[in-house]
Amino acid sequence: MKDIEAAVINATIELITEKGINGLKTAQIAQRAGTSETVVYRHFKSKQDIIGQTVSFLLLELMQKLEAVKKQHLPALVRLDELLNIHLSFNEKTKGISRLAFADQFHFGDTTLKQITKNHLEKYETFIMETLQDGIKEGIFRTNLDLKTSAQSYIATIYFVINKWSLADFTWSLQGEKERILQYWTNLWGIHAIE
Repeated sequence: MKDIEAAVINATIELITEKGINGLKTAQIAQRAGTSETVVYRHFKSKQDIIGQTVSFLLLELMQKLEAVKKQHLPALVRLDELLNIHLSFNEKTKGISRLAFADQFHFGDTTLKQITKNHLEKYETFIMETLQDGIKEGIFRTNLDLKTSAQSYIATIYFVINKWSLADFTWSLQGEKERILQYWTNLWGIHAIE
């Protein structure tokens, strides 16, 4: 990625965090990136292209971090803790991503953006399912877990907390929620839960 493209993506994230996606203007992106609209349009086809590339960049960065945890072959509970830490830290670092995730563009707009996002969510779901399966093999989670429903519910809990945090204008720490989320779900999935 070229320096100007990185600057535009960073400016886009900052502006979405401050103004939301509907208030995003290419001129503001260019100004924040320290360049002109003409230069921006040499690298991006449209505002939608800027948003799409921003989302792709952020999702790729998040997935690379999650993949790195997966490659470490950590015990299931340690891996869940690491995955949750990465997810929450990433959102705190890039606050605008939480606002993008619920924007109309993801649901009604660019079909490529929609597909990229869907693919990353499915990959994330698979990571969690594999981690739960490993926890079953390790004897720490119940053997009768519905892996898909458990993974989806876990991810939904995380997104609910992130959305609530975004609606509160980021006034509290996501990291402060980490232990509560992890403790709730590991208790629910645990060997001692009702089978």
